[in-house]
Amino acid sequence: AAGVIPGLLVGLGMAVPAPEAGLSGPQWAALAGYGAISAAYRVLLCLGIALAAYCALGTVAGMALLAAEMLLFVALPVAREVAGTAGLSRRFPPGRRRWAFAAALAAILLWAALPLSRRCSVPAAVAATHEQVLYAPHAGVIRSVAVQRGTTVRQGEILAVLESAELEMERARIAQQVQQAQAEVRKLERQESGRAFLPEKAKEIERLRAELERVDTAIQQNRILAGMAGVLVEWDEPLRPGRAVARTLALGRIADPHALRVRAYVPEALVREVVPGQAATFFCPSHPAPLAGRIAEILPDPVRFAEDPGTTSLAGGAMSVRRDDAGRLEMRDAYYLAFVELEPPCVLRHAGESGCLWFRSGPRSLVVSAWDWIVENAHKY
Repeated sequence: AAGVIPGLLVGLGMAVPAPEAGLSGPQWAALAGYGAISAAYRVLLCLGIALAAYCALGTVAGMALLAAEMLLFVALPVAREVAGTAGLSRRFPPGRRRWAFAAALAAILLWAALPLSRRCSVPAAVAATHEQVLYAPHAGVIRSVAVQRGTTVRQGEILAVLESAELEMERARIAQQVQQAQAEVRKLERQESGRAFLPEKAKEIERLRAELERVDTAIQQNRILAGMAGVLVEWDEPLRPGRAVARTLALGRIADPHALRVRAYVPEALVREVVPGQAATFFCPSHPAPLAGRIAEILPDPVRFAEDPGTTSLAGGAMSVRRDDAGRLEMRDAYYLAFVELEPPCVLRHAGESGCLWFRSGPRSLVVSAWDWIVENAHKY
């Protein structure tokens, strides 16, 4: 079975066929290249099968099966392919181009295997140290909009007004109950026998007025106010009168333009390479020169929602996101937030500008990094 099944599936374990005589040098090279590509395909296919078995069967049994499959389906076939390629190489003499190609390939493999410090790039955006995210307090319909993106606002300024039919109906119902209760009080006051019920009716009216005050407060909250002075760096562009919005929908963000920093999204594979105090460089399309800085803080837990739409896949960015029921940009992969303080002198125009952050990683082999990524993400596929 160990010899028949692999041969039926992917051709592993088959004897290397003897090439025909009379082939030219380019034909021999093409034959050898095709053999190398097909061998790499079979090795990757069996490596994927081994990883799938490891993830499906748990730690102990999976490790044992992974070791067996790596030996039978990867190590031994590779050895056979190397021996077959060596046999084919004797049919045409080595030349300078072959030695140059072999040297270049060896240099690339050595570069990938050596633990070197490498430059990493992650999506980033300009963020304010002090900011306010604006949410819809209740579900409703936009009655009016007073600002647009880029507007400078004052604290307490009305930005938009919502209209909630549910709250309006509830207020009308409670107001009608108050009027009915007051009419009953006037009727009981004219009756000698009904005056004993007046204290109870007074309590009922007091309760209804408290409910009416609560609903009025909720209606007043439908006015979207600026909680701080600053610039409206983000604002929902389709926000216009007559549009329905859901409760807790993010409408925009106000930022203090005088206190800005860089917010970077570090993927899980690189989070171990980021430490506070590490040098970093921010590149932004609106700035002709890169801005130098240092990483001030990295949050210990992955972020669930993206706060900068310009860095996401919806705007052509690298981070894959989807909109949830509340309109928030939910991450599909694990990212960690890192904050970078830029070194003076630096002038950032406004928050929300997206770009990329470069930094140098610690000594690490690309082969080891690729293996760690395969093991960590094999369960997703």
